[in-house]
Formats: sequence, structure tokens, C-alpha cells
Amino acid sequence: MSSFKKYFSYHFKTTLVRLLIMLGIALLLTFTFTSIMVHEERMYDYSTNPRTEFVGMYAGGSIDLIGWIAAICAMVLPVLELLPFKNKRNMDTLLSLPVGRGRLVFAHYLNGLIHMAVVLFGSFSLVAIKMIPYAYVFEIWMLIPFYFMLLLVSAILYSFFTFIFSVANTIADGIVWMHIYPILPVLSVQTLYEITDKYPSSAPSAILFTPLYHFYQVTYKYCRYIVPAIRFDKEEGLDKIYSISCTEISFKNEEIIALVLWTLIAVACVVGLVLCFKRQRIENLGGISSSPFGYMSLIPIMSATLVLLSLHTALLVIFTFVWYIVYRRGFRFKIPDIVVMGTTFVASIVENIIRAL
Repeated sequence: MSSFKKYFSYHFKTTLVRLLIMLGIALLLTFTFTSIMVHEERMYDYSTNPRTEFVGMYAGGSIDLIGWIAAICAMVLPVLELLPFKNKRNMDTLLSLPVGRGRLVFAHYLNGLIHMAVVLFGSFSLVAIKMIPYAYVFEIWMLIPFYFMLLLVSAILYSFFTFIFSVANTIADGIVWMHIYPILPVLSVQTLYEITDKYPSSAPSAILFTPLYHFYQVTYKYCRYIVPAIRFDKEEGLDKIYSISCTEISFKNEEIIALVLWTLIAVACVVGLVLCFKRQRIENLGGISSSPFGYMSLIPIMSATLVLLSLHTALLVIFTFVWYIVYRRGFRFKIPDIVVMGTTFVASIVENIIRAL
């Protein structure tokens, strides 16, 4: 355990400058945006009514910005933390340290998680400070549960992307997979809609939600509560408020199920991160990424989904062909690749014939 603590402390110190840079950028963006949004002339989307009252809704831009910062951190930090593990020379050096493989990669995972928590805390604190003069209007105290909720969904996304990036043999493949995976649940829901002529509801649909969905839901719901709709006097502005209407925070059953599901998936991703890293072969770094979580499964799934979505046969064949070129880094296709391409072509033609009947 002492070796883990020593390495984690060393790694944290070596990445402290990076943390300060990320925190500085986040604070600069938050300060600039919040300074604009809290100005009374920019704070509300004004509209007049016959009783010469202003009906305003705070744009919530600062809170939306924090959600974007969280999402960016969750996608960028896995790359920054695992970057040293994608180089054979660096791996030889790291594996020579008196730290087990599992603890080594977990130290990097934990470091990135702490960086994200610190950056978000800084942004939240700055927004709270800028909102204090308007405490009689805004529910500032709700920034506290909002911080922990956003940190939870950020940790889910961060864990998911960290695992996906870790099983790739190259940086480029890892980044590509990180961009493809969030799209798959959306395509799956759309596919079910095409098949059943209606969107799936209740628990089954929650399983299909992408983790990015929760960024929108959590940010939107808390924003509507923290920053209420306000009716105030046209001349006296916020000094004479007629009514304040908050939107209660509530989550649907399927949203709660989805959040619990993705929390369990995030835990599984951390376990998978440690187990896969223990079995990773250094000689495969820089080579073709043959992980079952990569192109091997992504291309057939995407092809099958696009067949059901009735994508034009020629475009579908080109799509599948190009992705296998990216996968194999050339035209040296293997039998499973040819089978998938052939099956996709035949299935697309059959699907088009069925629809034409």
C-alpha cells in the first residue's frame, strides 16, 4: 500500500501544473460568462405584457457552462491520464516501478477523478459568489446538491471513457471509440422506433439511454429550480418582484433506473480497467486494436443498426468497407470482416425488398 501512496503522491505532484491550468481555464470561462449573465440587462429574456410587467427567465448560461465543463473534463482526462500507457518505452519504465499493474492504472484513474472534482468545485464556487447579490431571487443553496449530482454523472462518464480508451492499442483508436459509444444507445432507440413505430417507454428505454443524457437532464432540472421564472416591475426591475415560480426537481422512474444502471456500469468499468490492464501486452501497443470492446464489435453493431434504419445499400456498404479499412489499417481483411461486409450487403438488399412489398 505504501508503494501505491508514494506513486499516487508522485503522479499527483507531476500533474499539478496540468490541474492548475485546467482550473484556470474553467474559472476564466465561468467568470467571463457569469459576469455577462448576472448583469441585469443580460440576465433576462425580457418580454412585456399588457400590465407593463416584465416576465423574465434567467438564461442559466453559467449553470449550463458548468455542465459543459464537466462533460469536457470527463472526456479529456481519460486521454491525459492514460497517455503514458500508450507508449512502449514509457510502459517499460512504469512497469519497472515497485507498484503492481492494477494499482498503477488505478492511481491514474483516481488522479483524473480528483482533478475533475476540483475543477468543478472551483466553477461552482465562482458561480455561487457571483450569484450572492441576487440571493433573494436565486436558490443558491441548491448548487450544493447540484454539484454532487453533476459530479456523479461526470464520474460515470469518466469511468466509462477511461475503460474504453484503456483497451485500445493506440491513442487514435481510443479517441474514436470514445466518440462512437455515446452514439450507439441513441441509434438503438431510433432503431426500436423504426421497428415498433413508437419510442420505447419505462425501464427498457432507460437502459438504452446514453450516459451523456444525464448531463442534460441533471443540468436542465437543477437550472430550472436554481434560477426561477420571475415576474417583476418594468420600471423598478428586481426591486419590485410580483412572483417567483420555481420548477420542482423530479426524475422519472426510467431516469432513476438509468442512473442506477449506469452507476453499476461505471463500477464495472473501473474493475474492467484494472483487470484488462493487468493482462495487457506491451508488444501490442501501437498495433491493431483487436479488443472485443472495439472495432470487432462496434462495426457489426453499427452496420446492423443502419440496416434496420434503411440506410441506402451503397452508402451502407461503403460505410462498412471504410471502417474495416480503418480497423485493419489497409485491405488485409480477415474472414470475419468479409462475412460481416457480405452479410451487411445481403441484409440491406433483403430489408429494402421487404419494405418495397
